[in-house]
Amino acid sequence: MSYNMNIAIVFTPMQSLSIERILSVIDERLLIINLSNRNIVGRSKDIIFGGDIRGIVAFFAIRLYIFIFRKKIGKVYLSHPYNHISNWFYYSSKVNEIILIEDGLANYYLPEINNVNVNVNLLKRRSFYLFYEFKVISNLLIPNRHNLNKGYFYSPKIVMTDVRTKMPINYSRHYLNLNKCVLFLDQDISHCYNENFRDRRNKIESELNLIEDHEIFVKLHPAQTKASIPLNKRFTLVKGSELTAEELILKLKPKIVYSYHSTALINIKREYPNIICRAVLPEDPTLNNDFIIRDLFNKFGVDIL
Repeated sequence: MSYNMNIAIVFTPMQSLSIERILSVIDERLLIINLSNRNIVGRSKDIIFGGDIRGIVAFFAIRLYIFIFRKKIGKVYLSHPYNHISNWFYYSSKVNEIILIEDGLANYYLPEINNVNVNVNLLKRRSFYLFYEFKVISNLLIPNRHNLNKGYFYSPKIVMTDVRTKMPINYSRHYLNLNKCVLFLDQDISHCYNENFRDRRNKIESELNLIEDHEIFVKLHPAQTKASIPLNKRFTLVKGSELTAEELILKLKPKIVYSYHSTALINIKREYPNIICRAVLPEDPTLNNDFIIRDLFNKFGVDIL
């Protein structure tokens, strides 16, 4: 049986940036289903379906193509099987090879489902409308599969999986000429920390309000519709959520970057060591396996408040 189709499934701006980097080192032509709000710069031979509607149409078209012509898919690039489209590809017998794309280092450091925001019941309902049964075979974010052969990671040495290779990017340390501004990478933490999220939210709000003579920029997480803290006139909400946090750094050149537990702080600190990166974590390190995040931040020099 021939394998004449290779697919990438993209849901977040970070995944779209990673796919662009992977395209620079692979030869095969990709059909890319881009459900993120960031445009992907592909090669002339790649086919890109952007937007939710076109992505879902492409999903059905691929399944119909497989059924009618009795074909199998060669390679599928995805981050994990816990969204409503990648789940079908991950568990399908019609896929010859699965290749992972890192999206959030902590998810692969101790890859359990409860380390990510996975609403399995919601995903099961969505899969019903896509005419397949959403599968959860184990509590691992990346369950073992015989055809899981490779994963592209920014820090492959510390991820807890045997299938790992270096993301095609050379992290050379840059010392930027920084501006008098601060960046807050916001996140929806209400689902993570239960009642304790209020303490973390108050902590970061107090930290930001103490800053003087610096412009404060706020970038929402792609899953957010509003900020986790009240935004007064001193705060500037960053427009253009298609930018990754790492890309935004080059645009703003902030002196300090705050977040709750975003592992983007690791990427920023690793590449731009003169930027101060600060995380606001729960005081109780046993919450949500928080000791894992602390360990990662300590390894890479991210300050924990």
